[in-house]
Amino acid sequence: MTDERWESVHAYLNYAIRNPKKVPDKGVLLALSTEELSHVFTKKRLELINAIKGNEVDSVSDLSRNLGRKLSAVDRDLKILENFGIVTLEKKGRVVTPSLKAEILLLPLVPAKRLEEIVA
Repeated sequence: MTDERWESVHAYLNYAIRNPKKVPDKGVLLALSTEELSHVFTKKRLELINAIKGNEVDSVSDLSRNLGRKLSAVDRDLKILENFGIVTLEKKGRVVTPSLKAEILLLPLVPAKRLEEIVA
């Protein structure tokens, strides 16, 4: 990660500490390169996030069926999203239930000075 991105993360965290009521309780801060962003947030993975966000999902199998995708592909994508702290996968017996881990995803894409202007 570049120094500029670390500065952006630092600026946001300083803002959050000074203004805790203006930031969500559950958030995930991802400071990723453009290449990493395009790897993590594919069209299919964004569809998964929206499907989980919009509905109570009973299982990965149901999610796969609802989206018309292969179970193995949905499982793979959910594990990638889990590794980045975006979803959680709760296993009860043989059933795995996905849920969103955060209320908001923060992706600092601008330099720190610009970020401070945006959140101020």
